[in-house]
Amino acid sequence: MARNPGRTVFIGNLDEKVSERVLYEILIQAGHVVGLHVPSNKESNSRKGYAFAEYETEDIAQYAVRLFSGLVRINGKTLKFVVGFHFYLGTLVVYNILPTSITCVYTTCL
Repeated sequence: MARNPGRTVFIGNLDEKVSERVLYEILIQAGHVVGLHVPSNKESNSRKGYAFAEYETEDIAQYAVRLFSGLVRINGKTLKFVVGFHFYLGTLVVYNILPTSITCVYTTCL
């Protein structure tokens, strides 16, 4: 998954109790989702609080971010949506590649 960062949406602030099915049902409201990955901690098997959704096109991914940002709230948590990401040696670097702004989020992968 995530072979094309421009089609991939990072979803942050995700409650660990949210199922992949519920998240998928929300995400398909923007368009065809070709892949969904919700990482979990290998030791405790608990969710890490973020996910990645790959859409069919870059336009759909950008539309999803515009559609969902600030509006999707699950279990009292407002989800964060950002287009694009890259992996660098154990560190997740998320880039917002929307033309209006650039935001970087850094977190260590366990």
